[in-house]
Amino acid sequence: MERETLWREGVSHFENRRWSEAVTLLRQIEADPPDPALFLEYMGKSLFQMGEYSVAQVYLCRWLELSPHSEAFRLAAIAYGQIEEYDKSVDLLIRGESLYPEDPEVPSLLGATLRTVGRLEEAKAAFARALALKADHVGALWGLGVTLGILGDARSAKESLLKAVSVAPHFAPAHFHLGVTCHALGQAEEALRELAALRALGSTFAPTLEKILNQNPES
Repeated sequence: MERETLWREGVSHFENRRWSEAVTLLRQIEADPPDPALFLEYMGKSLFQMGEYSVAQVYLCRWLELSPHSEAFRLAAIAYGQIEEYDKSVDLLIRGESLYPEDPEVPSLLGATLRTVGRLEEAKAAFARALALKADHVGALWGLGVTLGILGDARSAKESLLKAVSVAPHFAPAHFHLGVTCHALGQAEEALRELAALRALGSTFAPTLEKILNQNPES
């Protein structure tokens, strides 16, 4: 099959979310793709969707070197995080934030990564930067609430999580952490409301929250 045909069919598979088929065809023209930046983007995104994160990050990092926009930084950072190379993920996101200071997704993802590695004060600051750019960013509101809870500031955590569920009523993780936080504060009625919300959503978080609510807040 000729290069242009392989490219055209590979792109078609990518656009129709047939990730494995796209990778199979695109790999055959890796040495000389018609559009190197698009080739790297399609390969990286397809492998990412397939869960092949260790390979995906190679293509995604090469893509961002040719076309350094915020999506490339975010996807490459997530891929690194999935293979637990958190330092590389953090470094990429710091670089991405410096290049795209108006994109709230980058500091929000940076906050989540920093929280994962226990750099809580830095995570808190990153979420705050994301919210300064977009006050109703649900990921940052939720992430900040979780981080504040870990830091022991349950009242501020509750405030952020209440905003998160207000912005995104169907976002189960925020309801779950709000329920946990209300329980920690001894606010049983409010915690039960969050359990009811999770049940109404059919969330798998509901049994876990129910188990927590059956414990004493101090335990």
